[in-house]
Amino acid sequence: MNSSFQSNFSATSQLSLKSVEDKAPIQLLGYVYDIPHEMKSAEIQQLFTEQHIDCIAQIKREPKKPYDLAIVKFQNAAHV
Repeated sequence: MNSSFQSNFSATSQLSLKSVEDKAPIQLLGYVYDIPHEMKSAEIQQLFTEQHIDCIAQIKREPKKPYDLAIVKFQNAAHV
């Protein structure tokens, strides 16, 4: 074994949520593509709530395209 090997990673660059010092990201966003025009943001939020994930959903409407885009902001990023 080569004993001269040195790791390029410092102790602070290795992220683990098990450590008390580490924190989850302040803001975590998810994108949901191909949302039908009829769907409402409350319905998307309900889908995540059924999986016990707190979030805020916002739909970006695209009138000229067949589908819309939803941006989901997760409230508690530690469980994702």
